[in-house]
Amino acid sequence: MANAVRTLALILVALALAAFGADAPRSALCAGCNVVVVSIDTLRADHLGVYGYGRPTSPNIDAWARAAVVFDDATAQSAWTRPSHASMFTGLYPEEHGILMLGPRRRMPAGAPTLAGVFGANGYRTVAFTGGSNMSAHFGFDRGFDVYDDSGRRLEDHIEDFEAWIAEDRGRPFFAFLHGFDPHRPYKSDPVDRQALGLGPERSRGMASACRAGGGPETLAPFIDDYDAAIHRGDRGFGRILDVLERTGVADRTVVLMTSDHGEEFLEHGRCWHIRTLYREVVHVPLVVAVPGLAPRRVAGVVPASVAVGPTVLE
Repeated sequence: MANAVRTLALILVALALAAFGADAPRSALCAGCNVVVVSIDTLRADHLGVYGYGRPTSPNIDAWARAAVVFDDATAQSAWTRPSHASMFTGLYPEEHGILMLGPRRRMPAGAPTLAGVFGANGYRTVAFTGGSNMSAHFGFDRGFDVYDDSGRRLEDHIEDFEAWIAEDRGRPFFAFLHGFDPHRPYKSDPVDRQALGLGPERSRGMASACRAGGGPETLAPFIDDYDAAIHRGDRGFGRILDVLERTGVADRTVVLMTSDHGEEFLEHGRCWHIRTLYREVVHVPLVVAVPGLAPRRVAGVVPASVAVGPTVLE
C-alpha cells in the first residue's frame, strides 16, 4: 500500500502542476477554474433520464448533462458510502486505502494525499458540505479542507451556506465537494417530488418485510416509487447548486462533476438495498462532467467511477 500511496502522490502533484501551475499549457481547458464535485448518495444510474429512465426523476440533471460529458458505464469502487468516497478523495482503490468493511471503523490513511489537499496546495479555497454519518470528519474526510461541514443530510441543507462561502472571497478559485443522502433509505421526499412523478402523498411502509418475502422488483413497486421521488428531491438540490453558481457569477469558470458512491437493489437478485453485493444495480453509477469549453459527448466503455474523480478534475 505504501508504494501505491507514493505513486498516487507523484501522479497528483504532476497533474496539479500541469493543470494549475505557471507552466500550464495554453491548450489547457479552463485552467485555474473552480471545481465543484457533487455526490448524490445511493443513486443508481439507470434511474436518471440521462441514462434512459422513463420517469422524469431528474429534470435538472438531464438538462445540465446535455452540455456535458456523460460516461455511460461508470462503475463505483464499492457498494457503500465510506470506501467509495475515500476512493474519490484519494484516487486509491479500497484494498489500497484499507476501508473495506463496516467494522472495524477504519479512517482514510493518514499518508495518502487528498484531492482537497492538492487543490489547497495550489492556492484554492476548499470547502465540503456533506451528509455526515459515514462521511463525517471522524473518518478523516476533512483532511485538506478549509471548511468541512458534515451537519446536514440533504443537498439542499447547505445551499445558503455554500452561496455565502463563495461570496467570502471571489478573488481566489475554489474546490467544493457537496454530498447528500437524498435517495438513501428511507427514501424521503417532499410533496412536490411525488406530484412531479404522479404519485400519491404517502410513502409506503414495510419494505423490510417485503424484501424478506422475496419475489422480483415488481413486488417492490411502491418502494421504487418512493426511491424515485427521493431522487427527484436530490435533483432539485442539484438544480439549486447550479443556480448558486449562476447567481454568484462563477458558472462560466467552474468545472462541475456529478456522480454517486453506489446504487441500490430492489430484489433484482434476491436482495434489497446495498453493501452486500456488487451487482450492476449497486455499482453502476452516474458520472457526468461539465467543463467550460469542452464539447458535450457520451463516452462508451467501462470506467472506474470513484478512483477517477480526483485525477479527472485535476487534469
